[in-house]
Amino acid sequence: MPDQSSQSDQSSQPDLYSTYEQFIDDIVAQTLKGAFRSQAQVERLLAAQLETGTSEILERCLMSRAETYAQQLAAGDLTAIQQAKVTRQANALKTLQKAWERWQQGYVVERDCAMIASQILQADPDARLLVLVQALDENQTDRFSQPHLEQLSRQLKTIADQQPDADAALMLRQFGTGVAQGLQSYEQLKGDLVSWLFQQPGELGFGSAAESVEPWRTWAATTNRSLPQALFGLQAQNESAANLAGAQPTIDWAAWVELVILLRSLQNGLVAWFEMQPYDFRAGQNLTGSTFMMFAMVWSEISRGWRDRTNLAGNQSEQLAETFFQLTLQTLRRFAQRENFPLYGGAFATFSTAGLRATVSYLDQPLKAVGQVQEKARILTVLGYSQRWLNQYDRAQEMHEEALELAQQVADQRCEVANLCHLSRLFLVQQDYESAVSYGQRALIRARQTGDGQGEANALVAVGYGEVMQLERREVVTAEDLETPMRFLAQGQQMSQKFADVQGQAFAAVGLGVAQLLLSEFGAARRSLEQGLELIAVVGDRDLQALSYGYLGEVCYQQGQLEVAAYCAGIGMYLLEQRGRGAWRKSAALVSILLGKAGVESPGELLGELRSRLLSRIGQDGLDHLTTLMQQYRE
Repeated sequence: MPDQSSQSDQSSQPDLYSTYEQFIDDIVAQTLKGAFRSQAQVERLLAAQLETGTSEILERCLMSRAETYAQQLAAGDLTAIQQAKVTRQANALKTLQKAWERWQQGYVVERDCAMIASQILQADPDARLLVLVQALDENQTDRFSQPHLEQLSRQLKTIADQQPDADAALMLRQFGTGVAQGLQSYEQLKGDLVSWLFQQPGELGFGSAAESVEPWRTWAATTNRSLPQALFGLQAQNESAANLAGAQPTIDWAAWVELVILLRSLQNGLVAWFEMQPYDFRAGQNLTGSTFMMFAMVWSEISRGWRDRTNLAGNQSEQLAETFFQLTLQTLRRFAQRENFPLYGGAFATFSTAGLRATVSYLDQPLKAVGQVQEKARILTVLGYSQRWLNQYDRAQEMHEEALELAQQVADQRCEVANLCHLSRLFLVQQDYESAVSYGQRALIRARQTGDGQGEANALVAVGYGEVMQLERREVVTAEDLETPMRFLAQGQQMSQKFADVQGQAFAAVGLGVAQLLLSEFGAARRSLEQGLELIAVVGDRDLQALSYGYLGEVCYQQGQLEVAAYCAGIGMYLLEQRGRGAWRKSAALVSILLGKAGVESPGELLGELRSRLLSRIGQDGLDHLTTLMQQYRE
């Protein structure tokens, strides 16, 4: 194949210029006569004519001839017939130029495939899979698409046939087979890429099969390939992918390459589909983030599995662990570089608690190896708010503070504002409202300075909510006191709607509901809190949900709707205690009053519709637990 990078000049090969100019004129003339049925014919003639190392000369000839035609047409001294002829010649030349561009693209891919094969051959045998994985890194400018992978598969097999070293030839051939099989396996699963979203009841996500709708069972039932089937089966049972590496008695290189290509294709396919659902919070950006994090976790688990293998020869275990570790980092980098990176939450809303805990744990080590500061700051942001979901507040604060520092170093202003907002929300959850308002105000200033609308919306909500909660602790609160916080909440709510920020809208609605309760505007407060609960059901913020039920119980009590009040206060009390919130005692005080009005001592003695509603929500164990909590409250 010609070497496009080779240099040649007119003085050393003057005859080639005239040869290529004649070739161009012949192609133009034949095109005008209708001699070519397809551009592929022109490409074949071009490839046959081009001599090794002379592509630059042909390119200059094409440019020169195009300039000649342009000058003739611009001169304005041609007759109508002459002008029509030159115009047709210029159009015919464009056909040749397009063929040249297509040939160049094919050549570049073929050159890159040959380069990858050469790098694989030169590497230590145990590190050859790592070389392939690095070459196919999708964070590079030139990414390998499916046609490129098909050509890589063919090229690897061709070069394998030329190798005198039987072991090297076998490995190259296995790599080529694995690439082809990975593409075929994806085609087999393509029809069920998202079918699982519509086949099973439950919450969308990637948690355990018992708790959420997930793809693993569907894919395991569809594929007939042993290694992918084993991996999907482990995921369906919520078991670590580390077991996959430990369960393989020998290393089938073709199978592992197949798995790399297949999982990469599944990830890209899912992300592309979720991106086409921009207005669906549950199946849109939320699941896009979860997809990246889930696949990163799978690679990280497999890496750990290889690292734990002690029965492999030489340093195979270490090299394989490093290979899948690199796949983890590549996935995290792709996630962090996205323009719609979920700086304000959502990526973990669809994980079960067990899946989330495992993800955070497994990604902690790869994160330490991320060298790109901006990417590390963004990934830390995701892991920071995930730690808040796990009630790991100290760890969450540590991650957000580190992310904030890194974001400031690289002037990633959106990431900086986001972490200020996350720190504010973190302190809101811990009821440290003074710190929450302080971080929220800093975020508001930076967001307005940088024109970050989504950051401003989040900051407005954080400051407004924090100030309302501070005022609630006072004995006397006036409408004047609440005027500014309520204005912030209303503005933040409106802006959050613009950015489809459901969690921001939920915080704003609950904050407004509490403010309206303080003003004795019970009807408005109920509407706001019920709206907040509807939004919370989408994002799954358990802390905010628990608080909302508690406040809604107070509102219904003030409205004289005692049964609804008892139900809401009971649910709020239960959820608050489950989340480790001391505020459950406030709801317990209301429940105690309502039980007295009902003439019973404990929630377990309730009869009728109220008992049925509580049982349907928290079950008999939950109802018994409420009785225990009431005993603790009275003691």
